[in-house]
Amino acid sequence: MFGYRTEERLSLKIRKRAEAQRAWPFLSDRDLRAVRSPAELSVLVASRKRVPLPAARSLVASWLNGQRLRLAEHSANSVDPVRSTGYPPRRPHW
Repeated sequence: MFGYRTEERLSLKIRKRAEAQRAWPFLSDRDLRAVRSPAELSVLVASRKRVPLPAARSLVASWLNGQRLRLAEHSANSVDPVRSTGYPPRRPHW
């Protein structure tokens, strides 16, 4: 999930790890590199924060949903040609 073994870009993984550390400052970079799934992250959060596993699953799920929403919002804004250049897109001359 945050490690180097999956196909995601390295810069995206590093950013995700930093965001996870902001949410859970008690997790080290080494901890986050070892996490491969939301279930593993939930177990780690439950053990470090000393909360029941269902509560940790809920925390991780809500954090992941927030991450997905921010990512979708960012990608929607970054492909808008008017926002990126300040000009409307060019129309082809047929």
